[in-house]
Amino acid sequence: RMGYRVVYHDLPKVNICRTPPEVLAAVFGILPVLDRAPKMMRYMQMIAKLACEAPQEVKETFEDAVDLIKAIAEAIILVNYLDAECDKPRIDSFAGGKRADDVERKMCRLKNYIRERLTPFEYNMLKNLVKDRDRESLESLYRYMAQLDLFRGIISLDEDIALEGYDIVIVNLSIALSQISFAIPIAIHVINKVFTSPEKIVLFVEEAPALMASDYIRASIENLVRQGRKFNKFVVIVTQAPLEVMSQTNLIIGNIANSRYIKEVMSRVPHMSDALRFVLPIIKPWTFIYIDTTGNIVPVKILRKVAKHSASEV
Repeated sequence: RMGYRVVYHDLPKVNICRTPPEVLAAVFGILPVLDRAPKMMRYMQMIAKLACEAPQEVKETFEDAVDLIKAIAEAIILVNYLDAECDKPRIDSFAGGKRADDVERKMCRLKNYIRERLTPFEYNMLKNLVKDRDRESLESLYRYMAQLDLFRGIISLDEDIALEGYDIVIVNLSIALSQISFAIPIAIHVINKVFTSPEKIVLFVEEAPALMASDYIRASIENLVRQGRKFNKFVVIVTQAPLEVMSQTNLIIGNIANSRYIKEVMSRVPHMSDALRFVLPIIKPWTFIYIDTTGNIVPVKILRKVAKHSASEV
């Protein structure tokens, strides 16, 4: 408790209205097919745009962002439905009736919004994207839409992960890691926000191997490690397995008792291997060894400075 301003995200929101394409692709679950389906990415971007710009009277008729996005996707996939006129006076005058009528009224309002919002060019582009409706492609679209149910409570049109204005931001992905589909979009979104922020930021990645088991998260972190320094962005990867995460990094190593991990560290500095074999298991708490990428070794002692603050100051 050092008097820092801290914000804690237990179940972070990913605002799809302010995310780059790779995050949008992660949310919609189409990362594995991006190289084969650029049309799919344009299709998803259009759906997100329509959802983000929907007026309040359209948004409030759906339970959450996922329901709205899926409804827009369904309306667009079913091109004939989007082109057809709906009986607007009859539907708008209906109140408190059967569920089927409520659904029809919601979809009619949504369809009218889509037709009014899209330019002729955008409308024709969407129709062309879904024109090739063979069995396989249509089943794929519905499969991607069904996957969105995984992200209820995470996809948002207004809330977002807050980084600016706080000294420390903690994003808890312990729940998300049980379902890697959750972790990928949130982690990529956080990394992107760190990269694009004007502030000087140090990103700590706890339990790094669990996150970096995803090739997409690993690639994002490695990119931040390689290019972040010139933008005042730095990464600290916390792990018990030093070389399982990244090999070309500086290491700050504490006490290690596992013989396998000791050998991994020794392989980085073979000229000091005998000394490391003896020293690593007996390093005292708050004492570390710093090893850079060229094999230089520097002992490090961390001094703890604890100050008392009231709850309002923490």
